[in-house]
Amino acid sequence: MMKHLNPGGDPWAPDAVEALLEGHLQHWVDHGYGTWVFREPRSGAFVGRAGLRSVDLGESPEVELFYGVASDRWRRGYATEMANEIVRVALDHMGLDGLVAFTLPTNIASRRVLEKCGFWSDGEITHAGLRHLLYRCDQVAGSISAVDSLAAPK
Repeated sequence: MMKHLNPGGDPWAPDAVEALLEGHLQHWVDHGYGTWVFREPRSGAFVGRAGLRSVDLGESPEVELFYGVASDRWRRGYATEMANEIVRVALDHMGLDGLVAFTLPTNIASRRVLEKCGFWSDGEITHAGLRHLLYRCDQVAGSISAVDSLAAPK
């Protein structure tokens, strides 16, 4: 996960982690949604974190889907499962009209997760000083994707 969150791949300094966590908690207070932690049901082992956050991409406020899976849990379908559930909750239960997501162009796995969840490419943005691909999902695309991915044979 770190190679895509931190360009150098190095762990964050403790003060940076503390600031990040405080920001996540404040986001819940300010917006009523934020970060969830996901664990394996049987073992309780940490799988990853995902959620929704308010972002400003320049034109108007948007709600972003984000996720990250621990590297020892990659290629097990967790990112798709987490993202699909968050899209379902956001669109079907929270009544949001749409979501955005963005990822580095080199993060092919994340791009595939977004496509499986009904997102489509909508250009590029600069985030954290780096070029990212912007994806969007709306009420119709997200609902269809979630149903199709759950019904598809494994």
